[in-house]
Amino acid sequence: HDLVQLERIWMRHRAHELIRSGVCIRDPNRFELYGDLHCGKDVVIEPNCQFYGTCVIGDNCNIASHNSLHNVHLEDNVCIKSHCVLEDTKIKSGARVGP
Repeated sequence: HDLVQLERIWMRHRAHELIRSGVCIRDPNRFELYGDLHCGKDVVIEPNCQFYGTCVIGDNCNIASHNSLHNVHLEDNVCIKSHCVLEDTKIKSGARVGP
């Protein structure tokens, strides 16, 4: 129980670090990071997104809610629609991914 609480505190801390660097995280309480996340300018992350491993998000990207990204590199101007699972991939600039 204590470890779960510490993990949530750490994730909120990481979310607020990203927010201070200019990333728009719509709900820091529903943001999960299990690794490293590097974001460019004007990035928006909606609630209930999970990031695993090393993820790189370029400038002007939008990640809708309920997504899971594992070792993903998004180039600039990418939109990830909701309910996607992306693993070990690179998404080219301007792409729209999802249902």
